[in-house]
Amino acid sequence: MMIQKKVEKFIFNKGYSQLTEAPKDLLSNSLPTTYIFNKEGEIVDKTGDADWNSDKVRSLLDKLIVN
Repeated sequence: MMIQKKVEKFIFNKGYSQLTEAPKDLLSNSLPTTYIFNKEGEIVDKTGDADWNSDKVRSLLDKLIVN
């Protein structure tokens, strides 16, 4: 239920009225696709298979946690 509330909040904040298609920002040609969102619900990174222990990802997550 918690995830559903987050999705509903994201949809509301982005101004989507009815989702019959995925928003353009969420379209991808690769699987898996990883999205990293900031606290405002904006996509700050989109990648295929992520190396969660890479310097790039760790640095990005550290910045998002502090801000």
